[in-house]
Amino acid sequence: MRIPTSISNQAVRQFADELAYRLEPLGDIEVKRFFGGHALRYAGVQFAMVMKGSVYFHVDDSTRANYQKHQSQAFHYVSKTKDIIVQRYFEVPPAILESDAELMTWARESIRTVKINHTTRKKS
Repeated sequence: MRIPTSISNQAVRQFADELAYRLEPLGDIEVKRFFGGHALRYAGVQFAMVMKGSVYFHVDDSTRANYQKHQSQAFHYVSKTKDIIVQRYFEVPPAILESDAELMTWARESIRTVKINHTTRKKS
């Protein structure tokens, strides 16, 4: 379910909408514009993003190793001066995207991690 990196914004939106549809059993998944792609939000909190044909889920210290085990990479982009690596978002492995059951499991974990992080940041 990976789409090419040289795609239109409309194709990225369609991809994000398809993911939201597949994740509907979790509840209301909202798709919003997010920089050069689209964010997926659950209960008002962003847990995923679709950028340049890839899907990235929110991770934390408890889930990052599982992504690394699947050779997933952290989201990154190039600024005017350097390459920025965002360790909070890792690419969802292609095998996971192909299975609705696995996608649902990984999405639940992503939502759990972002809720924990969101709550922790509010307490600080």
